Amino acid sequence: MLEIKDINLKFGDTLGEEDYIEPLTILLDSLKKEANLNLYGRLGVKYQITHQLRMRSSLYAYSKNNISIDPKETLFVTGLPRSGTTFLFHLLGLDENHRSPLFWEIRNPFPEVNKDTFKWKNKLRRTKLEFKVMKKVIPEIDLLHEMGPELPEECLLIHPLSVRSLSYIYMANIPTYGEYLKESDFKSAFLWHKRFINFISRNEEERRWLFKDPNHLRHMREISECYRSAKFLRVKRDPKESLASICSLTYKVRKSFSNEVSKDQIGNFMLSYWEDALIKYHQFKQENPNRVYEVNFEDLIKDPVSIIESIYKEFNFEWDSNLKHKLVKEVENHTEFSNTKKHIYSLNDFGLDEEEVEKRLSI
Repeated sequence: MLEIKDINLKFGDTLGEEDYIEPLTILLDSLKKEANLNLYGRLGVKYQITHQLRMRSSLYAYSKNNISIDPKETLFVTGLPRSGTTFLFHLLGLDENHRSPLFWEIRNPFPEVNKDTFKWKNKLRRTKLEFKVMKKVIPEIDLLHEMGPELPEECLLIHPLSVRSLSYIYMANIPTYGEYLKESDFKSAFLWHKRFINFISRNEEERRWLFKDPNHLRHMREISECYRSAKFLRVKRDPKESLASICSLTYKVRKSFSNEVSKDQIGNFMLSYWEDALIKYHQFKQENPNRVYEVNFEDLIKDPVSIIESIYKEFNFEWDSNLKHKLVKEVENHTEFSNTKKHIYSLNDFGLDEEEVEKRLSI
């Protein structure tokens, strides 16, 4: 396992501000003492941390010579995990006025290359290989959400730049790091998020940024401090469905990397984590009612085009017949987007009671 002294020796002073030291120290200590990783897990975690810090070093070098620009328009899609946010994110992405980070951009943004060149194609091939390996190690990864090297991806994979990311929680049983994340201020995470967005859009005409991540529920305050234009969409779904599903998926991911996985630990942590996230969400919503719009999962599935139209009306986005035509065609041709991929899961499997989950998450 990596040690903090090895990280510092390897990267020197090229990692920028010292905001990474505390979370990295806690993460490495938690992985060492609590995770019980197997060989795949040790290799995978070491690769991920080293890769992300290498990206951070390159991004810091870029940011020193370039002013950070606050985008004029930003829209953040959020909601409990497995609540329909991916479906909404996909439909909103049909609007050509929207720009989202792509999977290959998140995984391999450096070195700087021009699109459609040999070096760019080589970078894309590398990303596809990484994606292939990931799917082999975690066969159920497609159940998390639709993923692909050239598809838009959620912000979960950007936050490791600040070493504050729920992605490590999905990989391993690291409760100490998990508790740290619950109390951690994510302002620095979104500072790095904005630096990253500035970099990948450096040669483009400005468009409205479209982001998605369930974890945005708990960090709207920090997001608004970094993105002054931020508006938020929350999808509401039966919390029992959402929590059971994310617990099941966490178990499936962890068992690929760990010698032993506790279902009860997953259930207890996820219930506490998302309850706290919803409390923070409602605090922000009460203080900023004009920046948050909610849609129901059932309504989204029943009539997605009308829901999209209501969102545009709420936020005063331009709505035209061409976009409506694209949405109608997409819904007609790809009905699988409205049908959650099935896998077997139950709250009872994770030591959770339906009434308790309903009580604590129906807020």
